[in-house]
Amino acid sequence: VGVEGLAKFETASQLAHDKASFATMHLDGHHTKGSTTFSTFTLQSSQTDNSGVAEVIAYVCIDISHTTLLDSKNQNVGTNRTLQLPLQVKFIGDTAGSKSLIIEGSDAWSGKNFCL
Repeated sequence: VGVEGLAKFETASQLAHDKASFATMHLDGHHTKGSTTFSTFTLQSSQTDNSGVAEVIAYVCIDISHTTLLDSKNQNVGTNRTLQLPLQVKFIGDTAGSKSLIIEGSDAWSGKNFCL
């Protein structure tokens, strides 16, 4: 899924952030090949705000072991990278009372790596 394909899964602000990240990667001459998966999803908290919109925070391990980072000459430039990255991801309901969640934000986890 290209960055545009993320639009139905993310808030507008998260999509703008991801577009900027992809643009920076491409300006550096890099692109990826392969697939990214998630190896762990652990609920940290869930609540509903005053307007009835759900908010869920989870610990997620993003697994990039099947993704290759390539330069403009298709040379692998990602051989020394961490393959499982711990994240804290915030999901929100797309509307009040909705049973669907979209990503509002994602931050690298600064605590102990729970992906190991």
